[in-house]
Parts: sequence; C-alpha cells; structure tokens
Amino acid sequence: MDRRTKEEKIKDLQEKLQQVQAIILTDYRGLNVGEITQLRRELEKVEAQYLVVKNTLLKLAIQGTELELDEEQLMGPNALALCFGDPIVTLRTLRNFIKNNQLLEIKGGAFPGRVLRLPDIDVLGGLRNREALLARLLNSLIHPLRRGLAVLSGPQRRFVQVLQAIVESNKN
Repeated sequence: MDRRTKEEKIKDLQEKLQQVQAIILTDYRGLNVGEITQLRRELEKVEAQYLVVKNTLLKLAIQGTELELDEEQLMGPNALALCFGDPIVTLRTLRNFIKNNQLLEIKGGAFPGRVLRLPDIDVLGGLRNREALLARLLNSLIHPLRRGLAVLSGPQRRFVQVLQAIVESNKN
C-alpha cells in the first residue's frame, strides 16, 4: 500500500472515529469471509460497522480523536466494531454472534475518554438497552405516585361505597 492510500485510509477512519459512540476491538482469526460478511450484516442492523484495520493505521487514526486504546489491545490482527448507535446493542450483537462462532474474540474497546477492558465489556454486555433502562426508570418514578393516589382516593371511594349501600338499603 502506497503512502497516499494509507493517508486516505487514515483520514477516512478518523472521520468515522469522530462520529462513534464506542469502538469494540475483536480478534477475527479463523473466521471465513462468509462469517465476517454475516457479522457485518448483523451489525449494520444495529447502526454499527465492522472493519478490519491494520494496527499501525489504527494507532495513527486514533491520535486525532478522544478515543484511547491500550497497547496490549493492539497486538495481533484486529477488527473494529464501530458503534454509531447504542453500544450495548452492538455489544449484545457481537456476543450473540460469538455463541455460534467461538472463533471471534472480543479484546477490548473504548468510549470517548475511556479505555474498555474485558471486565468492563462483561458488565456492559449484561446491561439492558437504553429504552428498557428508561422504561424501568420511568416505572420507578410513577409507582410511588400511583400508590399515593390510591391512598388519597381511598376515603372518597369508601364514602361513595357507604352512600351506595345506604341507597340500596332504602330501596328494600
């Protein structure tokens, strides 16, 4: 690859890295072209992109961004899952793919300003997606209000029930 092509690839990768929510590094050794294509299709559905990148080009491209990676994560062949949408959904898609293809291995990753190591990735993989977490938060905020409304409306409900009982007893 000549110098001009490398510079273009670095510039293109830097532009993508400026837009991502997170990146996840994987070791793709042992996967064939069909399996990588299948993974790419699955990741495209969740607003992510899967790229095989040379480590030297990645190091140069990352320099102009807020992303950081450990040197140990950049050992051996790497492919990047660029998360343009929800990183947790992307991570979950990768983990589901690994269940069927044990050859793919997650090595690490990064959020802007933070390096992700394997323990961090395991914790993130266990989280629910953004919508589920927001729904859970909303439910926890609404539940006390519902209980309070039930407590406050209790005396009025009992008063109406007493009046209804009096009306029914007068009919007989």
